[in-house]
This record gives sequence, structure tokens and C-alpha cells, in this order.
Amino acid sequence: MAIDGAKFKAVNSRDRNVTRAKMARRMAQIEASVGRYLQQLDSADRQEPSLARTTKTARLADKIAILKQEMRRLKALEVERRWSRESTGDRSCDGPWPSGSLSSSPIVTV
Repeated sequence: MAIDGAKFKAVNSRDRNVTRAKMARRMAQIEASVGRYLQQLDSADRQEPSLARTTKTARLADKIAILKQEMRRLKALEVERRWSRESTGDRSCDGPWPSGSLSSSPIVTV
């Protein structure tokens, strides 16, 4: 067996190293943040109209939108992971889950 001599740098960033526990913890953090931001929006709505209130409301709405997008991404990863485990018969529950394709693997010649 020979490897073609290619060198690859391992990438194990926070976004690529996902376990079920990490995903659940991040989803809980997002839900708590959205709840906190919604409370801040309610508080801002009770204040007198001003430029600061308008700016704060817009900033909070942007943060909520970003968190909702992150929540959709995590749910999609969860569905993809579940589908992948079911199709391969892998029943491991909490191991790291690599994302991406295998195309970055070195070529092995037999």
C-alpha cells in the first residue's frame, strides 16, 4: 500500500466537530438568547420613541435573525446526521461527526 505523498492539514474547527451533546447545548443557548432578546425588544417597545430605541430594536432584530438561521443550520445537521447513521447502520450515539465529503482524503493505491 502506498500513499501518493500528499500532505493535508487536519481541520477540526468548532463548526465541524459536532456531537449530539454539543448540538443540544448550543440549541439551548440559542433559545435562551432569543428569549432574552425578545424581552429586551418588549422593554424597548415600552420606551418613548427615539433614535436610540430604533437602533437598538433593529440591532436586536438582526441578532434574532442570525440566531434563528444558526438554529436552522443545527437542525439540518441533526437531520443529516440521523439520516447518515440510519443509512450506514452506525448506531454510535455521541461520537464526533465529521462534515464535508471524503474528496479531501489522500489517494491510497493498493
